[in-house]
Amino acid sequence: KPLAELLSPLSPPPAGARPAKLRLSAPSQNYMPPQTDLERTIADLWRTMFGVERVGVEENFFELGGHSSLLVQMHARLREILKIDLPIVSLFEHPTVRSLARHLARADGPAPEAGRDLQDRAQRQKKALAQMKNRQNK
Repeated sequence: KPLAELLSPLSPPPAGARPAKLRLSAPSQNYMPPQTDLERTIADLWRTMFGVERVGVEENFFELGGHSSLLVQMHARLREILKIDLPIVSLFEHPTVRSLARHLARADGPAPEAGRDLQDRAQRQKKALAQMKNRQNK
């Protein structure tokens, strides 16, 4: 889908959700425009979500008026637009356009060794659980 189609219209907030406190004042005095395609994509999404004219790379999602339900919407949109598996906690850890873009650029997924370690650990846990069940059934 084209980016413009993905960015609008935003889905309505859940019943009982409070509306975002949109920052209607002028953008930051230290406005720094997005430089990379990824920064521009994130900034465009935020600009659309917050209804502001521009979003700089150092703007903070929460200082712009972001809240948890808006964060969930942004998470879903980023996953859809960028075709990535993104833990939602990353959005809390990287609340600016620049920090999130840098994080996503570095996040090529877990190293192969890490994946094998996780699989090995999962197998050991499965085996231990099976042994516990066998003991309980005897």
